[in-house]
Amino acid sequence: PIYFKALLNKLFDLVETENFCKFILAELKAKCHLYGRETIIHRFCVFDKSAFKLYIDRFDGQVYILDGDQIKLADNGVDGVLFAFDELAEPYEVSDHIKGGLFDLYITQRINFDANTDTNISISEQRLLFQTWIWNMFFETISPTKPLLLIYGAKGSGKTSIAKAVGRLLFGSKFDVSSISDDQRDFDALVSNKYLIVLDNL
Repeated sequence: PIYFKALLNKLFDLVETENFCKFILAELKAKCHLYGRETIIHRFCVFDKSAFKLYIDRFDGQVYILDGDQIKLADNGVDGVLFAFDELAEPYEVSDHIKGGLFDLYITQRINFDANTDTNISISEQRLLFQTWIWNMFFETISPTKPLLLIYGAKGSGKTSIAKAVGRLLFGSKFDVSSISDDQRDFDALVSNKYLIVLDNL
């Protein structure tokens, strides 16, 4: 129902408090039950291993399809891949003029990695781990586990800034860090409704 309400609001500027809106919602729900096809709803991206295609939500009813050779634009739901509506994520556009290597230049090279760690992991190894964590987000559907990233360091070292930068790069300017209470239900709700969360001062 929440997707129907969001759709009505976005397309027709209707809100659920209007009297006739409940009749429209009931009709939409009935149509879905009668003619809809059951499918898995995804968030942000999904990799189809058999077709070797990566589908990435553009947050505007369209998706990008990457096959290793080219990037195609298609409607949400193409090939049976359906993404949930995300009201906080901002639509974006892929440019043919963008060259490779910008992520490393503007993100990873600006992180204050510390070589003096207890684990003796070098700066280049830390950078590689960070990049691998980023790339893994796009292939979560074939990953046996979901790696969690811990950014640890002194106050003012830029931990929150870099985590927020990654979120805003992927989901737009409305992305922000989150905080949770001691209530387990708050955490469950958070991880169930967002593809990426950044927990500050955990």
